[in-house]
Amino acid sequence: MSQINTPPLKNLWEQAQSKPKWAATKFWSYVFKQNVFRSRHWVVASYQPPTEDDSELRRLDVVVTNIDDNGSSTTLLFMQAKGANIALDRIDDVEYQAFTACCAHLYNTGRPAVWAMTCVGSKTRLWAYKLNDDYMTPFWPLEDELSTRSKYAEYSTQGQEILRKLNFIKDNPTPDSDVFQTPPSTRPAFASLPPGWHDNEVALIPPPPKPSQVYSGPGSSSSVQKPPNDAPGSRFQLESTNQGLIVDNGALEADVDKYEDNRGM
Repeated sequence: MSQINTPPLKNLWEQAQSKPKWAATKFWSYVFKQNVFRSRHWVVASYQPPTEDDSELRRLDVVVTNIDDNGSSTTLLFMQAKGANIALDRIDDVEYQAFTACCAHLYNTGRPAVWAMTCVGSKTRLWAYKLNDDYMTPFWPLEDELSTRSKYAEYSTQGQEILRKLNFIKDNPTPDSDVFQTPPSTRPAFASLPPGWHDNEVALIPPPPKPSQVYSGPGSSSSVQKPPNDAPGSRFQLESTNQGLIVDNGALEADVDKYEDNRGM
């Protein structure tokens, strides 16, 4: 059953199929205000910065904010969009822009996590980002694949599920640990930023730890964690200091210079 069920929504959806990103932004702003964020506490605003720094030049297509009765505001969701007919590499760009906005927001506010949404016309994908993660984690659809239209959900056919997910986000303003059971997606190797944007906060993300390697000796039923090459006591250090070497069966054979077996003497 199509979710394009009113004349205004049909008009906006049709524009989003062929027009540039402004049409996608207008379509999703309408969906937000009419179907999800309808109370007086919600602000759906276009062309908003990811931080409140006076020198901030970056602008998001849509930012959803909650303002409670005490006047305290919380950013719920960053939305970044592109037109329906963009090239494949531009999907990389829109996802990376959303990622940099999440980084900037978390480093400036100290919050642990935040939601993001990327759109290509009337298709969308929802994300969560946790402070210091290397990239965003897909919330829905879950597939760990970037820059692919097939991984985006189309509102005309999957609108009910999109609205369910958006209402979940509304009810859970900060993504919790369950959301991050799925590992982050791989950060794209190349992505461009629009004029006025930077990704300085991305450089603040700590590098991921060197992964341990698991190996088993011949005939062994147990696995051993192999430390990185430069770890204390590693094969790299042993060989470089001439203290010994690791042979194929995993045992340490000490070097003994010119030692002779004098048994029987």
